[in-house]
Amino acid sequence: MATLFDSAAAAHGGLDIVFNNAGIAQTKPLLEIEDADWHRMMEVNAFGVLLGMQEAAKGMIAQGRGGKIVNTASVAGKQALPLCAHYCASKFAVVALTQSGARAWGGHGITVNAFCPGIVETDMWRQLDDEFRALPDTPAGTTLGDAHPDFPLGRFAAPDDIVGLATFLASSDSDYMTGQAIQVDGGMVMQ
Repeated sequence: MATLFDSAAAAHGGLDIVFNNAGIAQTKPLLEIEDADWHRMMEVNAFGVLLGMQEAAKGMIAQGRGGKIVNTASVAGKQALPLCAHYCASKFAVVALTQSGARAWGGHGITVNAFCPGIVETDMWRQLDDEFRALPDTPAGTTLGDAHPDFPLGRFAAPDDIVGLATFLASSDSDYMTGQAIQVDGGMVMQ
């Protein structure tokens, strides 16, 4: 990963903004989560973010002009659900890593924030919905989205609904924000 960050910095005159956006998900009842499920989820969603943050911070500290690290968490990092507990744990970890990075690197002018999408209509969501419908206790025709309370905005998110917040966190408009995990979920989770 260090080579990737070094190459990007060399090609673009430095490293100013990093998005940690890789992630996986799985629908599986709490009693059925196996060691391999847990470790794979934590390896990609939590450890991957940690590595991305570390490499970004090293580069930003070395260049001495601060920077912005933006992590993709989830409303699952704010409110746990029994059908994806290991995913929730990994996203709670992203929120904790975001706060830890903000405290560790703020003195270097590095802000670390996260955005927490709710249900976004993507291929990952369709995969989770398919896994939910395949569970033996799922009533025919039910989707995972049906298991959630009514959304105040009346719909799931489209990817474009997330762009504004992500752009804001990468911009100078958010220079005095750090350690935040901001929900963009149509009111799904209100805390």
